[in-house]
Amino acid sequence: MKPLQNLPSMRGFNEFMGNKAEFKMPSDNIDMRMKKNLLYYQTNYFAFMSFIFLLFAFTKMQEAFTGLLCVCLSALACVVVLELTSNRAPMLVFGSSLDDISGNDKQKKQLVVAVIVLFTVVMFYVYGSNVVLTSLVFLLSLLVCLVHALFRKLNVTSQMNPIVRTQLSSSPMYHLLGVIDSKMDSYLSR
Repeated sequence: MKPLQNLPSMRGFNEFMGNKAEFKMPSDNIDMRMKKNLLYYQTNYFAFMSFIFLLFAFTKMQEAFTGLLCVCLSALACVVVLELTSNRAPMLVFGSSLDDISGNDKQKKQLVVAVIVLFTVVMFYVYGSNVVLTSLVFLLSLLVCLVHALFRKLNVTSQMNPIVRTQLSSSPMYHLLGVIDSKMDSYLSR
């Protein structure tokens, strides 16, 4: 894969949603249409999702902050628990391993895992509604982007430009979709 570069330029409103945009029910090649639209309009989608989340954050600041903090802390807790329970070489964090914190003793590791799991459960019990609300805002904005990518008819003349194709093959969305689908190179060549 090519190295990750900057986001492609934002597409104009007329092309994205306005007069030039044509929406049609897909008849075939649904996955190709969605992936090409997700690649071509990725900056617009990132901007839309950011706008929706910022709007949510400004209207419900405490809920957004605590929900996002809980999601980040629980993700970090999952990484620590997985690292402590795995049999591979320990992960280094700021020059020291997690084994330095819990020691090589199996009982100490189990105690650390139990404390992390208990902390996460209590955190979700106290702030669970904020986590659900934050997740729903994110998922709703993602759903709107996916529906747009599904129904937006492909603009073949602008998407098949070799310069655009090269720019898209080094974009963040290309790498994200490459994790999901190992045949991403074939979508840019069609």
